[in-house]
Amino acid sequence: MAGVVYEASRPVPFLPANPPAEMMGLLYSDPVATRPDLQVYVVAAPLPSPWGRSPANGYSIAFSAMAPHSSGTVRLADAHPASAPVVDPGYLSDDRDLEVMRKGLAVARSIGEADAFAAWRKQEAVPGSGTSGESVDAFIRQATGPYFHFTGTCRMGTDAEAVVDPADLRVHGMAGLRVADASVMPSIPSANTNATVYAIAERAAELIA
Repeated sequence: MAGVVYEASRPVPFLPANPPAEMMGLLYSDPVATRPDLQVYVVAAPLPSPWGRSPANGYSIAFSAMAPHSSGTVRLADAHPASAPVVDPGYLSDDRDLEVMRKGLAVARSIGEADAFAAWRKQEAVPGSGTSGESVDAFIRQATGPYFHFTGTCRMGTDAEAVVDPADLRVHGMAGLRVADASVMPSIPSANTNATVYAIAERAAELIA
């Protein structure tokens, strides 16, 4: 996930009764894509960015690659159970994901420059209206971070690298242990994972009962 941050020309109201993401949509980055692979959403707050300082008063249009080809790793640091794992997310290690994020940035900017935002828009603060060409790739690589919905580290399957079986969520080779969360997903859904996790958890409860 990364985001375009706009400085607002008037105070952006904070409404505790509403979630900060006021609009969200799933898109196809390419007409030949087999499923929606890009999500764009508007946040009524200036998201922080490693690229540069966000304004105190503003709003953001975030974009995320929803079907990434890049793959990371989670490994044991050593034989001690209290040691933190060694995590390498591998973000943008596949150039196809960089291309999706380029298109996401273009969509976010087109929304941000729409007439509907004219009364609110003062200027593009992050990455900045002058960011183009090679600077776009530099921004995406620096500003891209996690979208909070981690999946697949204990994926289900029957092959040698699968962690749990697809029928009962039991860990291969271990008795009395099941996994019931987003880590068992064999592939990443083109959506926030909450509803899918609920379904996995309800099925696990039925199996255990």
